Amino acid sequence: PSPAPERSPAPAPSGQAPGMADAFAAMLAEEQGEFVPAQGQYAATPIELSDEVIDRIAARVADRLTRGLLGQNLTRTVSEVSERLIREEIERIRFGGQPKNS
Repeated sequence: PSPAPERSPAPAPSGQAPGMADAFAAMLAEEQGEFVPAQGQYAATPIELSDEVIDRIAARVADRLTRGLLGQNLTRTVSEVSERLIREEIERIRFGGQPKNS
């Protein structure tokens, strides 16, 4: 296939943010390895976050992870390990304190 012709997003009318077509054109250019500087509402504005804000964000992320798939896997793993340890301890007690040979 022949390479796609190079297109650059049309500039947005003065005072307006780029439209959807411009956003998609910028995404396509980025996927094709072209550098597209952000413009309008898509431009990054550097902000400074206090340690308190960063801690709150980290706590929210951790909370969401533990309530999601990670939390389910963690609960399952802890449950399985606990059951195995309890079974092993019961077997140890049954055999008079001697570890059971497998």
